[in-house]
Amino acid sequence: EPNGDITHTADTLFRRAREEANAPTQRSLAAIFARWLPLAQKSAEGTSTEAEIAEDLTLVAAAAALPAAEPLDIWRKVAMVFDVTEPRHAGAAAALMQEARAALGIPATIRH
Repeated sequence: EPNGDITHTADTLFRRAREEANAPTQRSLAAIFARWLPLAQKSAEGTSTEAEIAEDLTLVAAAAALPAAEPLDIWRKVAMVFDVTEPRHAGAAAALMQEARAALGIPATIRH
């Protein structure tokens, strides 16, 4: 902050860093997505239990309720809603991933 109190700014930054470090990781979209993907894959294979299907749907609802903190979070949310393990959604998921990479400034992978 120009003309600001450096000590106050540093204290604020350290406080926020501690809060984020101590926040439960289950509440991040990345953590929710990591828990959801194996369940979705089992569902796509037809091997999931009723409890796993219920957990899958609960995780999708939790992800939808969280605000995106980074561009990749948008892809995670949409991928969960459209279920990237569903073959009919493969093209849409690939397009969303390409858009997320562009938003993050990650160069596209080279294809031969």
